[in-house]
Amino acid sequence: MRTPGGGSERQPGREPEERDWAAFFQDFNSSIEDVAELAIGVGGRGRRFPAVLWHCVDQPRRVVVTEKGDAEMTGIIVGSEDETLTVVRVYGV
Repeated sequence: MRTPGGGSERQPGREPEERDWAAFFQDFNSSIEDVAELAIGVGGRGRRFPAVLWHCVDQPRRVVVTEKGDAEMTGIIVGSEDETLTVVRVYGV
């Protein structure tokens, strides 16, 4: 996977198998919104910070889950076919 700086190196974290991606994201979304949808919105559910941006990754090829300590999730990195990385930082999940 190419890194944002242009080099190629292995990202730290665990990589769910492609066949497990749907279940992983369903579980993740359920843990943050009690809804199992395969999308991540920027913002919240309230009027003050509504979800205003949706981002889809076209042709994902790799998913890396970064964790610290006791398997506390700190981020999700999705690599697409064109080597674009989508990086999601996770706080307090």
